[in-house]
Amino acid sequence: MILITDETGRVTLRTNEPTETQRQKGEEVADLPTPESREGKRAVLYLDADNQPYYQYVDAPLSEEDTRKKLDEITQENAGLVMGNASQDVKITTLEQENATLTMKIAQLEANANV
Repeated sequence: MILITDETGRVTLRTNEPTETQRQKGEEVADLPTPESREGKRAVLYLDADNQPYYQYVDAPLSEEDTRKKLDEITQENAGLVMGNASQDVKITTLEQENATLTMKIAQLEANANV
């Protein structure tokens, strides 16, 4: 098998029936390593400086269905956060009211103590 790479070593062409030009330009490789299966990644074939093949793993683009699922998950998470914020806002308002009430009681106590 002949592998032809770009300037970074990334394999751009792999053929078992190379032309003479491809044979001269490329590197002959007997076997390729088996790529690992990594979720959300895809294997990109490279040749190292010794012309040994290896894979680098890059983020794979999401399918339309996966994109929709991810959007639904984020939307639900966002809704939960909004509800959580609303709950916190209610607690803050309650605490502010309690603080105002206690401040008034302190003022009354101080006024009564000065009489």
